[in-house]
Amino acid sequence: MRSPSAPNLVVLVTILLAIQIFGVRAEKHIKIGRIEKVKENDRFLESNLSIAEDADNVLKVNGDLKLNYEWDDHFELEVYVNRSDEHGGDYEMAYYGAKIGVCKFLKTYYKDFFYDRIKDYSNAPDPDTCPLPEGSHFHLVDYPLDVKLLKSLLKPGHYRIEFKAMLDHLMYPIIYEGELEVLE
Repeated sequence: MRSPSAPNLVVLVTILLAIQIFGVRAEKHIKIGRIEKVKENDRFLESNLSIAEDADNVLKVNGDLKLNYEWDDHFELEVYVNRSDEHGGDYEMAYYGAKIGVCKFLKTYYKDFFYDRIKDYSNAPDPDTCPLPEGSHFHLVDYPLDVKLLKSLLKPGHYRIEFKAMLDHLMYPIIYEGELEVLE
């Protein structure tokens, strides 16, 4: 015997699929609110980062990173992405990038996702270079970050992005907070 809720389930699935399809097709815009260095321990590094809107799907990224200490897997990096429905509202964690050592990061995520994209716009280190020597000074100039995919993945709202570094499990904050707004 067929359950009376089966037709309701079919209707619900059809509605959800329609919402999903139309939601993906909606044109989204990303608005950069601010990128701000909140904290940095210049004993280990000095950094500068700027992001500006350039075209509809492109952000221009510029940055400098000067290492005042040798960076290896004793340094661990982590990232937090928090989201709120409204500016200044309660932010909830949307993504957490687990701690990873610098050398491991360079040989994996950096090599697979970043290096080939940024090498023509920077003097970025080769992914197999580790440890990164004290005194290294890296530049990123006018890197065109295509945000088309990012627009399709993010829900509308406000986002804050926080990067942190730790040395031997002790927190030495290198914190940038970025706020961007995704609008439909």
